[in-house]
Amino acid sequence: YGATSFNQPLTSFNTQNVSYMNRMFYGATSFNQPLTSFNTQNVTDMRGMFYGATSFNQPLTNFNTQNVTYMSDMFYQATAFDQPLGSIKINSVTSGDIYGMSSMLSGCGMSCQNLSSTLDSWATQATALGKNNVNLGDISTVPNAYNETGQAAINTLKNNHNWTIT
Repeated sequence: YGATSFNQPLTSFNTQNVSYMNRMFYGATSFNQPLTSFNTQNVTDMRGMFYGATSFNQPLTNFNTQNVTYMSDMFYQATAFDQPLGSIKINSVTSGDIYGMSSMLSGCGMSCQNLSSTLDSWATQATALGKNNVNLGDISTVPNAYNETGQAAINTLKNNHNWTIT
């Protein structure tokens, strides 16, 4: 939290029994290390994990998020972050409250393609899981917006699953 100069490898971290990673890299403006060794299978809270981590841009395809209930502000103002998040599972995310996914992507640096493919994956998951009433919040601050695939996904999430996306 707030370790602005921290940018060391974390390959030896044993995160097997960690359940809360909220604000883990909050304000770590220099941090940009791979997290491929992170075991996230028991994590339930990733709120603000990369909030303001303005240099972070690493793939998170190995993150197991099946038990995560809170992802709000996860990439808030992580301006360098430009990775697809289609592998992020939304099955346990809380519905109907502000801590689920609210402002998860606000102000992050996702490209049009990565944002659109992420939204498309989440629309597919929401349909398969019946995941309704999730508040994703403001994605208008993502600088590169979304393409036709992303717009179709937003329509599905909003119209078929009552997601809040602004």
